[in-house]
Amino acid sequence: MYDSAYWKSTNHSGFFNVQVYVTPRVELFAATTYNRGEGAIGGLMFDPTILPGQPAGLDFIMQSNTMSDFSALDLKQLSQTVGLNFKVSDRFMVHGLFGYNDFADGHPYMLYDTTGRNTSFMAGVSWVF
Repeated sequence: MYDSAYWKSTNHSGFFNVQVYVTPRVELFAATTYNRGEGAIGGLMFDPTILPGQPAGLDFIMQSNTMSDFSALDLKQLSQTVGLNFKVSDRFMVHGLFGYNDFADGHPYMLYDTTGRNTSFMAGVSWVF
């Protein structure tokens, strides 16, 4: 019903992490991650001529023309986190984390564009039993 299709992709990632004990009770840490990816389906060609009839609701020509665009991926993502761990006692710890993400969708499909930025903050406590 269709010719063989293939998926072609190129992906690159890099990261850098650092962790520093300022004092025996205070730990600072940071992480940076960068991802770049491209990919798409190619060679997709539905051939309805080998079927005895066209199944209702399926448009093979339209699927062949649009499926490759739907599958196309072109993204860049940068993530940065910075945090602190503070050891209050041998059993109790306080944590804080700040995060920043930047996502660029270089090939948005017709429904929506996922490009955007966000920041986040997390705070917590740990108790060791």
